[in-house]
Amino acid sequence: MKVLIINSNDLRGGASIAARRISNTLKLYYNVNQLFVVGNKKSNVDQIICSRKNRFEKYIELFIHLFTSFWGLQQQWFPFSKKRLLKIVKQFNPELIHIHNTHGIDSFLPTTLMAELSKVSPIIWTLHDMWAFTGNAAHSNDTNWKILKQGKGDNLRYPQIMLNNGTWLLKQKKSIYGKSDITFVCPSMWLTNLSLQSPALNGKRIINIKNGIDLTIFRPLDKIKLREKFNIESNERVLLFLANSLSDKQKGGKELDDILSNINKINPGNIVLVLIGGGKIKSLAKYSNFRIIQLPYQQNEISISEVYNIADVLIYPSKVDNLPFVLIEAIACGLPCISFDIGGCNEIIRDNFNGYLIPPFNSQLFVEKIIYCFDNPYLLKQFSANGRMYAEQNFDIKSCAENYFKLFQDTLSRRQ
Repeated sequence: MKVLIINSNDLRGGASIAARRISNTLKLYYNVNQLFVVGNKKSNVDQIICSRKNRFEKYIELFIHLFTSFWGLQQQWFPFSKKRLLKIVKQFNPELIHIHNTHGIDSFLPTTLMAELSKVSPIIWTLHDMWAFTGNAAHSNDTNWKILKQGKGDNLRYPQIMLNNGTWLLKQKKSIYGKSDITFVCPSMWLTNLSLQSPALNGKRIINIKNGIDLTIFRPLDKIKLREKFNIESNERVLLFLANSLSDKQKGGKELDDILSNINKINPGNIVLVLIGGGKIKSLAKYSNFRIIQLPYQQNEISISEVYNIADVLIYPSKVDNLPFVLIEAIACGLPCISFDIGGCNEIIRDNFNGYLIPPFNSQLFVEKIIYCFDNPYLLKQFSANGRMYAEQNFDIKSCAENYFKLFQDTLSRRQ
């Protein structure tokens, strides 16, 4: 089986992580022949091809993307990438095309090309957010997309458009999907249920396949030895927060600051705050009652597994999310988590079972649960065991890949 994989980039973000993990496991267990095409390539993997030949093409298309997005014509024209992608498709001749993220700063796939690509091979499109059925926004707080209209303020949500042309973009998507052989996959039931309500996706197959991880890498390790490695005392209580960018307001922002500020005021003592990610939290200096360890964002899965294992509690005050790998990886390592009850987080964290779910965006209750966990080590031990068990039952990458392989087979049989 030959599968062409399309994603905006090869290393950054949850979509690229999901694409690599699924691809590697399909190759290992099902010998699927795969080729990646990305708009921004940072790795040196031969099976990953950049849609731009050089920096000149990259910057010209970036300018075009920013210019057209400003005028509300998002994802309409990538002259170099379109030509090269069609050439790659002709040469590789895939039986299936598996799409992940297409939007963002590394965009290279015109939405209008979907119909043409699906004439060559059926498309499986794994959705990592709502972009496929909104005008332009990765996530919308409005419900106008249910009537094929732009949500209020959505044009200013990531990825932004300045001229509010979202209703036209959404109707264009519906028209393109109607001409295309596309099956949509949603990792969370939350996103699945939203997709089923979308008129833009009406008549298309919508499948739920959970994200998966390698449970032999993300697992409970020797906490005592690892704490020695990171110079953390056995009596210190470790709070972990990580994000690709620590300054990403969607991953914390004001709520994260409120939570840390209140803990700092309470000063329960012996608190180590471990931060992992790029960028900085501007208010970090005022948390004077914490000992703070800041580490760069970890690409190496073994290294990040070790960090999960030094912590007592992971906090995840994200404002919007699908089925975040951070929570899946954490519970697989036996790390209790506290998260706002948003998106698909409640499909990973079960309240009072492997952590706590907090009503959005009750920072005070969030703090109370953190302190309660620190004061009840037996509860943390039980949450840890429950989390590992739940991960084994629901988030094994082998099961994820098996479900994709069955979907690939079924899609090919339908096409024939």
